[in-house]
Amino acid sequence: MLSSFTYFGAFLGYLVISFFADNLGRRTSLLIGWGILVIGSFIVAASVNIYMASAGLFLCGFGSDVCINIAFFFFG
Repeated sequence: MLSSFTYFGAFLGYLVISFFADNLGRRTSLLIGWGILVIGSFIVAASVNIYMASAGLFLCGFGSDVCINIAFFFFG
């Protein structure tokens, strides 16, 4: 159950950050996505219960999967 938050965050991240990539540019979208990923990583590292860890994993999935795909387009 806990690992599904990462995939749900990745799904919502594709919807939200792709909107930012179209309107703000790829570089700004990468910075936003990596910022969300860093915040999620800190939340997972500092989590004291399962709910905090699930919120951090959601944010990690939200930021990381989209940024990986944008980086592939950015280098291509």
